[in-house]
Amino acid sequence: MRFTASPLTLRKSFDASDHHQRLNLEWFTTFNTYPPAASTISSVFPPYTSTHTLRLPHKHSSAASKMESHDKGATDEELHARHIKYMEALADKRSANELKQIKLSLRKELSVAKAKAAEDLRSERGASAKSKKSLDQRISDLEKQLQTGKANLDKAQAANAKRDGQLSSTLFKSQAELATLKKKYDEKFAETNVLRLDYDATLTDLVNMQLKNKKPSDRMDTKLTSLKE
Repeated sequence: MRFTASPLTLRKSFDASDHHQRLNLEWFTTFNTYPPAASTISSVFPPYTSTHTLRLPHKHSSAASKMESHDKGATDEELHARHIKYMEALADKRSANELKQIKLSLRKELSVAKAKAAEDLRSERGASAKSKKSLDQRISDLEKQLQTGKANLDKAQAANAKRDGQLSSTLFKSQAELATLKKKYDEKFAETNVLRLDYDATLTDLVNMQLKNKKPSDRMDTKLTSLKE
């Protein structure tokens, strides 16, 4: 595994006063990679020897004691290889912890996102159900209004038809009555003409009678006048 920890992380994990640790930190700072074999690193930095003891934090003191006891009699290359192996294990542990933290953070974010999505979905479903209920109620009201309007229209049409029938019957009856009245008028008019003719004839007869009676009366008046004289 490629060791990519920053020099600051290494400085927090190791004692910076240790000569070999300082050399490794300088190597990582310069090249950002593992130190090469001891024969190569010795050409750049002073060689790693058993006199440069790696100082570990207090929580790694037991491991350090084991390493110190195990390092007795080991060559510089073996010590260097063990040191690199320990650094790789430490880097793997730190990477695993960082990965674990990232996973926990992602799980937390995912849980929050799921909760928010569920809440939004519930809210949208509630709003949709409320809107659907309101729409259904509006449709029901419109259907009732439509049925009421249709019933009123049918009732009005029936009333109009009935009224039209009544008007037709009344008109027919009125026409019949008008014809009867006209007939009666004509009969009365004919009777009036007859009476008028009779009246005219009677009047003529009276005039003639007056004329006939006038002549004797005039003669009598003349006689009376002469006698008076």
